[in-house]
Amino acid sequence: MYVDVVRTPGLFHLSYILMSGEEAAIVDPRRDIQVYLERIRELGANLTFVLETHRNEDIVSGGKQLEEAGIRVYHGGGRTYGERVHEGEVLKLGDVSVAVLSTPGHTPDSLSFLVKGEKPLVLFTGDLLLPGDTGRVDLIGDTEKNAEAMYESLQKLRGLPDSLIVYPAHTSGSPCGASIDEREITTLGLEREVNEWLSMDRDLFVERKLELSLPIPPSFGRVRSLNEKGAGPPKPPIGVEPDDVEDAVDLRSPEAFSTAHVPKSLNVREELFPKYSPWFVEESMILVGEGPITQEIATHLSRTGLDPLYLEGGFPRWMQEGREVASLPSVHPKKVPDNVTFLDVRSEREWKEERIPGSLNVPLTRLRDEAREIPEGNIVVYCSKGNAASIAASLLRRMGRNHVYRLLGGLAGWKAAGRPTTS
Repeated sequence: MYVDVVRTPGLFHLSYILMSGEEAAIVDPRRDIQVYLERIRELGANLTFVLETHRNEDIVSGGKQLEEAGIRVYHGGGRTYGERVHEGEVLKLGDVSVAVLSTPGHTPDSLSFLVKGEKPLVLFTGDLLLPGDTGRVDLIGDTEKNAEAMYESLQKLRGLPDSLIVYPAHTSGSPCGASIDEREITTLGLEREVNEWLSMDRDLFVERKLELSLPIPPSFGRVRSLNEKGAGPPKPPIGVEPDDVEDAVDLRSPEAFSTAHVPKSLNVREELFPKYSPWFVEESMILVGEGPITQEIATHLSRTGLDPLYLEGGFPRWMQEGREVASLPSVHPKKVPDNVTFLDVRSEREWKEERIPGSLNVPLTRLRDEAREIPEGNIVVYCSKGNAASIAASLLRRMGRNHVYRLLGGLAGWKAAGRPTTS
């Protein structure tokens, strides 16, 4: 038996190729399915079936495409494609068997898949059990009922051996969990030692789950809808003319964006795009860079259910045609005016560890919903080095807050300039 891990950078998603003998299965495939098909060909195996642990909210599934290619797709329900399987059913793959476990909680139709040879070998848990964490329970249906169901689902793992290798659907950084550990793959024995969720009684487990308040990326609703009906293959990037640009996302550096940009555009530099686009990039937004967008950016957009649109000729063309531009002022740490509100858009943990004295903390992923808490007047936005601050500042400008500035160099630049911090 062999398990190949397929990682999706930026979305913190894991999918897998499970192979036994000359047969292979895919677990939780993403929309761009060629990576699996090519790898299976390299391994000299035949794709037998596809397993989906749950309806992913963060990444579009490739399940329907694989079904249309003649592959059987098994899941727990809630889709218009594939076949529903139930607790206790067993699928054969080469020399191993795959037992279906009904493990609702993260979603009502979540499944786990236990792979056995002569003894239990590996467990694909989806978002039931994550390294150091469990999946969130507030995405679909009643949160309290989901929490109760997840507790019961975890109890099904009690009789399984400590040696069992656990393959989750997400890694640290994913909004599908509250505090996923950095470990990518884990074992059931290790989780029993370090994962506090496995040591709680029912009442405490439900209480703690209900206490969690996690932001939900706007892309989740769009992805959920696509995954219920199934999505087709990714579409190639489409170039549009300047007259068609009504709402833009600028992929250039914060420094270039500060100097000049399409009015009311959002600045999400290319290196940060996979991580932050689910929070801020919406349908029909036009991507603006130095020219055509990269295939990586186009592929990432398709994974979150958007068709990639970009400005033909990029921002250079916009400038060469003499079109209206806007700028985002930046301030040097030694030249910050008086009577400003410092807005720290890092995580609460980072803010507590070290910050500019008197700063207000609104994490970037909460900013859209909590902008009303920011006082009127001059706002100086900062993060660690300045990239996330440019997203935040441009977002606030789009929301009508005109007196917004970006702190050059972020907190690192502030400290290098000898300015004080506190904790």
